[in-house]
Amino acid sequence: MDAIPDIDLSENEEQRSSASIGVAYHELKIYRATYSICLLLQLLLELFNDKVDRDYFVNALFPKLDLLQQLTSGHISTFKTVTGLYPGEFECLSERSCPILFCRSRYSGQILMTTGRPTKLNPQERLLSVILYLRHNYSVRYGSSSWNYSRSSLHEDALFICEIITVVMAREAKWLNIVRRAQLRTRISQVPGCVGFVDGTLCRIRQPNCSDHRAYFRRCKKMYCFNTCVVVDHDGLFIYVSAGYVGSFHDARVLKETPLGSNWQQYFTFDLNSPSPLEFVLGDPGYMEMDQFVPSRLDAIEFSDVDAHSVLQAFNKMHAGFCVAVEWGIGGLKCKFKKFLETCLNRRDTFELIFSTAAILTNFMHRRKKDYATSMEGGTNGESGE
Repeated sequence: MDAIPDIDLSENEEQRSSASIGVAYHELKIYRATYSICLLLQLLLELFNDKVDRDYFVNALFPKLDLLQQLTSGHISTFKTVTGLYPGEFECLSERSCPILFCRSRYSGQILMTTGRPTKLNPQERLLSVILYLRHNYSVRYGSSSWNYSRSSLHEDALFICEIITVVMAREAKWLNIVRRAQLRTRISQVPGCVGFVDGTLCRIRQPNCSDHRAYFRRCKKMYCFNTCVVVDHDGLFIYVSAGYVGSFHDARVLKETPLGSNWQQYFTFDLNSPSPLEFVLGDPGYMEMDQFVPSRLDAIEFSDVDAHSVLQAFNKMHAGFCVAVEWGIGGLKCKFKKFLETCLNRRDTFELIFSTAAILTNFMHRRKKDYATSMEGGTNGESGE
């Protein structure tokens, strides 16, 4: 019987093995790329889905990140750049706000009768989180990752601290009392009786998820926005804020719907028999039909060279020069707190609270400048009762 010849299969097997390894490696690369894309899409979906309540950036195995310690241990310029406050100003703000934060519940606002589980952030860190939230316009998701803290807790805590600030520091931005108004009436000799300047400011928002979203759209600016009425005094301090009106409203209509516009007799000293108002605020020519406290013409008060210029031209020049104070005040607030300079993510029911908080903090920083010589005692800034 003939012997079976030996067949060398090593070469064929090596070729098959090489081809199999190449296919497997190629499939592995496709799998890894597909898995990475799925993870990225899931992360983007979670970031932009406001209805999901889970915390994505909290690692329960690690403690909180001590941002306050990192800032205070660094250079003073770093603290100022990040927070907008000097360390001494932050300490003063903490002394006024933190005792309330420590002893009150953020859910009910009631005084805590028993000591339960302490919050992950201490009162100073909670105050710092709100300042960073307003100053840098980041979402609570980003804030939770910065502190390694619960997103839902951080959001509720921010609104609670804003409420505390508006109550504890209400004197920083309140309407002028009769003593302070009497002082400001004579500040501008060309326009006696002027106690402040009024204007409106727009804050961009995302398209509201409601049927009447068109009311928030400002056609001339091509954006959805909130309109806010503000009044500043001669020093650029906010003395009246009414925020959260729909963006399509004109500044004059917003003023009419505010308590200042509807009940102006409670805010100004007036005499119905006088041909000109005793106290008033200056506004741009768009504020019509409110001559009792926003006069549109000041012919009896102005002094102009009739031969060279008309009264209207003299008024416009003088008006623009004086009313720039309100533009400085609004611009200063938005530069300090980027949340109102960029697209604001807050709803209408919380916008007025955070804008009022920003106005209070702006006045707080402005009053503590070295070149601010006005005393805060004895009602000089309108902080004592009438």
